[in-house]
Amino acid sequence: MDKNKAKIFVIALGGNSILRAKQKGNVEEQYVNLQHTAEQLLDLLSSGSRIVITHGNGPQVGHLLLASETAKGVVPPLPLHICGAATEGFMGFMIQNTLANCLR
Repeated sequence: MDKNKAKIFVIALGGNSILRAKQKGNVEEQYVNLQHTAEQLLDLLSSGSRIVITHGNGPQVGHLLLASETAKGVVPPLPLHICGAATEGFMGFMIQNTLANCLR
């Protein structure tokens, strides 16, 4: 398909689709959830479509804030905006990494 005529899809992944209720919140669980999502996106990508992915980070930022608060006796706590930026960054990396592995 011609790149200029390719359909473009915007995919919005909620933080709760990456970290589901009743999960511990570890990286392995989030990668498994992302693997399922990436496999579903392969059909779009293999058809020549282009995708733009956005994501939320509600549960992830909550976990990081809790970890930061718990460790405040050892290291200075992180403010909300820094936790938000950190989780957006690591989640973007995880999404990119999972998609790249699926495309291989």
